[in-house]
Amino acid sequence: MYGKEKIAFIVFIFTALISCKSAKINRSAEVEEKNIKTEYLGEIRNRNLFDGPTSIDKISVLFDDGKATRRFRAYLRYNGRDSMLVSIRTIAGIEAARILLSQEKVEVIDRINDIFYTGKTKELGRRYGFENMEPGILFGDFTGLVNIDENIKCVNGIAEIADGGRNRIIGYKIDCELKKVNEIRIYKRNDGELIKGEFSEITQSDSLSYPGVIKWDLSGNMRIELKVAKAKRRERVIINFRKQDNYTKKVIR
Repeated sequence: MYGKEKIAFIVFIFTALISCKSAKINRSAEVEEKNIKTEYLGEIRNRNLFDGPTSIDKISVLFDDGKATRRFRAYLRYNGRDSMLVSIRTIAGIEAARILLSQEKVEVIDRINDIFYTGKTKELGRRYGFENMEPGILFGDFTGLVNIDENIKCVNGIAEIADGGRNRIIGYKIDCELKKVNEIRIYKRNDGELIKGEFSEITQSDSLSYPGVIKWDLSGNMRIELKVAKAKRRERVIINFRKQDNYTKKVIR
């Protein structure tokens, strides 16, 4: 159920992020257009789910690889700095895998097959075509555009902005009223490959704002849908991850 390829893919799903320089997307629509100040981007970042220590107690996951559909559950713990723990569980509630993500490495305890996986975060990022990895983009957090020299146009309540690097462009659509991302598109410059995420049913809870429903269309007819509930900001998050010495060790590359 959780072979090498599936474990690596789950790791990607929970960490994929691109970090590039700023760019701008051209727009043709000019209805109900208004300018918003660049400080607005700071307000959007302040509403990011992973702006500090965070826990998500309920994540329902549907994963379709084009051949079969799988459903599982997860919970997540983020320490607000450099480490995230993800527990993958069966529908019956049995833990199938525990994943520890950090800036340097990825470690996975596969409880179904008694295997301990380990790999370097940067290598896994390059494998899936991403330059840098950190939590956030999967859940619609806005982390780009450190500097921009002009006002942002808001057309029919939606602002479109983008970051662009040598190899990738990531485009955001932002709800100007809710100050939350509602769509992310990631393009590969050379061949136009597209990964698209949609974020809806924004939930306001515990001073947090996050999408209750997340849908990602990935390459190879793969798609993933998340339903997120019970997200909370914590003063402190403790990451509990203990290696199993009797498990077979394998390296993810």
